[in-house]
Parts: sequence; structure tokens; C-alpha cells
Amino acid sequence: MARPDLRQPGALRQLLISQGVPADADDEELLRASGAARHKLHITVLSAREASGQPLRPEQQAELAAYRARVEQYRMAWEIVSKQAPGAQVVKGWAIGDHYPRGWLRSAGDVDVVCPAGELWQAARALVDDGWEVEAFTLCPGGTGAALNVSDWCHVLIEVRKPSDSEYIDEPYGVELRTADVATSIRVRAKRLDGPALPPAVASVLALAAERWERPFRTRDLYDLAILTGQLDRTGLDELAGALTATMLWPQFRELSRLLRRSGLALGPDQPGSAAAAWRARMTRFGQAIAQWSNPLLVAGFLVNSTVDNDLGALADRLAHAFQRRIGAWRLLRLGLPLFAVPLPATAAVAGQAPAGLTLERIDPHLIAHTPIGSFLLVAGSCPDAWLAEVSASR
Repeated sequence: MARPDLRQPGALRQLLISQGVPADADDEELLRASGAARHKLHITVLSAREASGQPLRPEQQAELAAYRARVEQYRMAWEIVSKQAPGAQVVKGWAIGDHYPRGWLRSAGDVDVVCPAGELWQAARALVDDGWEVEAFTLCPGGTGAALNVSDWCHVLIEVRKPSDSEYIDEPYGVELRTADVATSIRVRAKRLDGPALPPAVASVLALAAERWERPFRTRDLYDLAILTGQLDRTGLDELAGALTATMLWPQFRELSRLLRRSGLALGPDQPGSAAAAWRARMTRFGQAIAQWSNPLLVAGFLVNSTVDNDLGALADRLAHAFQRRIGAWRLLRLGLPLFAVPLPATAAVAGQAPAGLTLERIDPHLIAHTPIGSFLLVAGSCPDAWLAEVSASR
């Protein structure tokens, strides 16, 4: 059977049907199904219909206009970032969407930007000055070290947000700046690849594969891989293979490629030797997991990490607080656990002019991060208000 043209609405129908949408679904049923979280193709299906000349209802036209305005807001944010961080690059987002057929939209929840370590803070400061608010700041070990100059062995992730300005889109605007090419799991060290930045298509395929650490692949991921495959020449495929090996993402990449092939939409990138590479990655990960779970401090630390985004109850919080206080934030960071930033009052900030980059201050058992966008208490899990008061009183 001939494969569908990726640039025709019929390709989206076939893809959705291959992922569980009933084969006899009419256009409206297909559109409703495409909006499910497991597909995330609603705005793409809608824009594909418009581009093919199908009439849309006024509210559907307004929804498309809202998404196009959202993309423009993100492009303006990117202009701010790129002026301060010329070495930065967008991964996923419009780095993929720009290769969609003319008129088709890729949903824009947030924007992921990989920045060189020496440029990230200037970019973050510029966004804050433009009205973006710091939503999250995470320090992720990428290796081991003993120096407070953690830029040598840690990566930074900063998320800034603005409220939505559209009645059709509730999700706030979000921009994530990070110094790592891959940083999606608290149990897997963040990774920055050596050498120059990856080509955009390669970086986006790598980011798609890394999403598997956080969630099952979505239907949109399959379409994205099909589109990106057409952007990879032999050199790009070789660079992708090297990046997958360095990040040990071969198993995730193979899973995504397998899903794409089974959909009948496209074959995906041809990567000879991928089975053996995936096996080696699994064995390496298995060895690392054994080492982690045989370290009782790390095991306890992972449980502490889980209290950040999950309400595990008062008892879990008390245990997490006791563990953090006894071990100390600095030691937890050196163990390989990510630390999460809690903003400190201005009175607890570093005296004088704001630092040009990230500096750390130890006030045992606490660890303070002073940055161009403010000062933060770094914690491994949930943070009681008393700790903020302690740090402020010590200033």
C-alpha cells in the first residue's frame, strides 16, 4: 500500500486512526479526538483543513488566529533571547513547525531553548526585564564536583512565564532556557554534548526521544519524526547517531521510530546498528540504576525529590525535611540530585550589584543561589516556610 503524502490532511487521518481513532470517524469526530492529550494534533488538523480550502466555523477561525498570535509572541521572545544568547537554539517548537506544510500549525505550549552556559543568564535577565516571571529554576548535576563553581559540573534550567492573553488558550506562555541538550528526568543526569551545537533537525529528534523519560510518546511525536526525517541528510544521520550514543537515548529513539513505521505514515530515519546500540544503552542504564538504588542516600534523595510536584502527605513532607536538613543541600547536589529554587525575599539577596552569573553560598544546611534574576534557596524537595525565615535572618 502506498504511503500517504505527509503534506495532505489524509496523512493526519491515517496517523490518528493508526493510534486508536475509529476508522469510520467523520471529520468532526476526528477533530475532537485529535485534541486528546495522547494525540495533541487538534490545531494541526484544524489548520490543515483551512489550508486545503475546507470552510471553518467563525470560532474555529478565531482559534487558529489565537494560535498564530501565540507563535508570534514566542518569536518576539526569541528575538530577545537570541540578542543576548547568539549561541542559543530552539529545539522542537517552530524548529519542527517551520517544516510543516504551508499553512499548517504545530501547537505551541511552550518554547525550549538550549543556551551556552555563558549566555543563559543574560537571556533570562532580558526576559524578566520584558515582563516574564520566573516560574522555576533547577540546578541539575551533569557530573561530579566539589567546587562551588558549579558551572563546571552542573546544568541550569530556568522556566519563565506570562499569563495567556487569549480566551481560546488557557495555558500560559512559557519559555524554558537550559544549558543541557537533554534534561528531562530527575534520575538521569543532564547532558550537554561536546562540540558545536547540533543541527536543528538533529537537536529536535534528540529532544523528541528524550520526552519518553517523562511520558509515553504522543501521536504528534510521530508526525514530527516523519517531518524531521526529510530534513536529515547523511551527515545529519551520523550526527544523530553520535548524539543518541552520547545520551544513551537509542532505546527511546527506536521506540518512536517503530511507532512511526507501524502507523504506515513513513519509515523514519535509517540507522543501521541501532539495535546493538540500544542494547548497550540499556545495559549501561541498568548498571547505573543498580549503583543508584544500592546507595541508600540516593534512594532517600529520590523520595525527597518526589515531594516537589506531588502531595504525598504531611508525614512524607516531614521525613523529606528531616533528611534534607540532616544531609544538607550541598551534599545532596554532589550526590547527583537536582536542586529546586525557591525565591528569597529581596532582603536576603546578595549585597551590592547583582552577580553576572550564578554564585552559590553555603549557610549549612542550606545552599543559596545568587543570580542576575534574584536569590534563591535551593532545596531537594518541598520547602517549609521556616527555612526561608532562617536564611533571611542570617543575612
